[in-house]
Amino acid sequence: MGPEPIGVCERTPEVRDAILQEVYGVTRCEDITAEDLARISTLGVFDLTELREGDFAGMTWLTHLIIVDSRFTSLPEGVFAGLTILRELNLSENQLASLPEGVFSGLANLEWLRLTANRLTSLPEGMFADLTNLRELHLSGNELASLAEGVFSGLTNLEQASLRRNRLASLPEGVFSGLSNLMYLDLTDNRLASLPDGVFSGGLTSLMSLSLDENRLASLPEGVFAGLSSLLYLNLGANPGAPFELPLRFERTDAADTAGSPASVRLVLARGAPFNMAVPLAIQGGTASSASALLSTGSIVGRVFTVTQASPGQSTRVQASGIPTIPEEIRGIVLLAPEDIVLFSSGGD
Repeated sequence: MGPEPIGVCERTPEVRDAILQEVYGVTRCEDITAEDLARISTLGVFDLTELREGDFAGMTWLTHLIIVDSRFTSLPEGVFAGLTILRELNLSENQLASLPEGVFSGLANLEWLRLTANRLTSLPEGMFADLTNLRELHLSGNELASLAEGVFSGLTNLEQASLRRNRLASLPEGVFSGLSNLMYLDLTDNRLASLPDGVFSGGLTSLMSLSLDENRLASLPEGVFAGLSSLLYLNLGANPGAPFELPLRFERTDAADTAGSPASVRLVLARGAPFNMAVPLAIQGGTASSASALLSTGSIVGRVFTVTQASPGQSTRVQASGIPTIPEEIRGIVLLAPEDIVLFSSGGD
């Protein structure tokens, strides 16, 4: 149980004055009633030096709380207790160095949480576990050096996560697992020197935008884009390894040593395709069932096509007559054309 609600006059002066501004026709804090508090839906507080537990007590219909451009460095654990219908909480441009565990408990209806431009160095695991309806989480401009693997656990409705301009040097392998509705992920301007295998493979099927520019990446792991089937925007620029080479290759899917015709072939990109690709085919000594080898966004292997030998004993060569044009929205990569493969070799090839 939290403390009994305190009177408006005893609250932090900046909070008290903000409440007075929202209550029509009342000029003295002593005259504010419980009914007045319960009717406030939006509250903006600025230039704070501290917050006290109970500052927002009784404000049961508050949906938007904005506390920005202030100097306080910490939050009381139960400062947001009772704000069960709060939808937006903006704590940007303060000097928060840490967050107490459970400070967001009970805010199950929160949809927007902004913690931009503070001094946060870490986040407790499960920090946001109660925020099951959260859609946007903004953590840019802090001093986060690492993330706990379960820090985003429970955020099944999260659509946007911004972590740009932090100090992240690495990411836990499963840190984004379960974020099936995430559409925008911004990791720009951190210190990431590598990415763990499978870091984006935890069900990010809705991810449309991935920003990794201005980091320290020298290489990309196998399968890094695997499963990102909705990807439309990718930025890997301003990294030591950029532009990153993505080598395409042809692969025979039936018995590779068989001389039988037709052969089954597909296009392969080990890191996963960051966009839909169509590689035009040129077949020497045979015909193909498709004019192009196709590879879908987020896939490692493409659609199988068949190659039929022109005549028995003749060598048949599969070539790419070009490579796909990289869309403007995909930055920091270069495609390498697949090497030719020879099918039904006559022994001279």
